[in-house]
Amino acid sequence: MTQSATADHGTVRRAAPGEVTDVLAAGADAPGTTRVELYPESVYRPSTPWSIADGVVLRYNGATVEPRGDVDLHHVYPGGRVEDAHVNLRNVDGTYTSSVFRFDSGKFGFYGNSNPWHVRGGFTEGRIGEGTLFEFAQGGEQAIYFVRVAHSVRNIGTVVDMHRSDAYGINGCQISGIWYGFQRGIHTHNSGSVDRLTDNIAGNEFDVVVQPADETEILWDLERGRFNVLRGRFWDYGMYDDVMWRLHGDDADDRYGNVLRWFPVDGSRRWLLAENRVGHAFDDQVGSDRNRIVVPWLQGHPITDFTG
Repeated sequence: MTQSATADHGTVRRAAPGEVTDVLAAGADAPGTTRVELYPESVYRPSTPWSIADGVVLRYNGATVEPRGDVDLHHVYPGGRVEDAHVNLRNVDGTYTSSVFRFDSGKFGFYGNSNPWHVRGGFTEGRIGEGTLFEFAQGGEQAIYFVRVAHSVRNIGTVVDMHRSDAYGINGCQISGIWYGFQRGIHTHNSGSVDRLTDNIAGNEFDVVVQPADETEILWDLERGRFNVLRGRFWDYGMYDDVMWRLHGDDADDRYGNVLRWFPVDGSRRWLLAENRVGHAFDDQVGSDRNRIVVPWLQGHPITDFTG
C-alpha cells in the first residue's frame, strides 16, 4: 500500500489485491477525505464485502473485480463513494444471489446528511437472473434519503431492489444508467410486516436506457410506493414475459402519483398505434389519474387511458 497527501489535506492510498479491506478500514479512521485507488489493469477477487465508510472514496482506476463466491461486493455507508467500478460476475462459481452495491440504514445508519453521490460511473457484467445491482435496505428506524447513483449493467437478476422493514422511508433517490439484459428492472416492496406508512417508498427518480432480453420478465414491479418517476428510452417493450409496469400488492388502490414517462422508438410507435398493444405493455391498474403513463408522441391518440 502506498500513501500520499493531496492539496485538500486528504489522503490518496493505493491498495493492491489482498489489501483493499485493510486500506478502506484505515481510510475510515483517518481525518478528512481518503481516496483509495486500485491498481490499473489489476484483477481483484474479494471473498468478503468491501465497506466504504463516510469520507472514503473507492476509485477503481481501471481495475476489475471478480468476487470469489456469492458475496456482496460494496457496502456503501452514508457519505461513502465508489467511482468507475468495473465488476465481473460472470465467473462466479454457482448462482450469484448477493448485491453489487448495498445501502442499508439498519446496519450502516441514516442516509441523507452527506454528499448524495454514492456510486458514479462504471459497468457491471453478470448473468441474467442472478444477483442485484443496487439494493436499498431500509431498517433500524432510520431512513434512506437522497442517494444518487449512476452505473450501467449488462445481464443481472434485479437492477434496483428497494425494500423497507419499518415505517421509515426510501425517499428522494436518483438512479441512472444503461440497463441491458435483466430479469427484473425495479422492485419496490416491503420486507416483513410494515404497519404504518406502508407506501413510504416515495419521490424516487429513475432515468435510464433499457434493453430487455429474452429472459426479461418486467421493468417496474411496483408493490409499494408513491410519487416515483421512471423515465427513459425503453427498447423492444414486446419482449417482456410479463408487462413493462405492474402495480399490485395489498391495498393496491393506495398506490398513486407514480409516473412512467416513455420515449419509444419509431417501430414501437407503429406497433402501438396499429395494433393497440398498450395492454400488453402495462398492467390494468396503471394509466389512470392515480398513476400515469406519459408517451409524448401519443398525445391526442385515442388509445385507452394510456395517452398521457
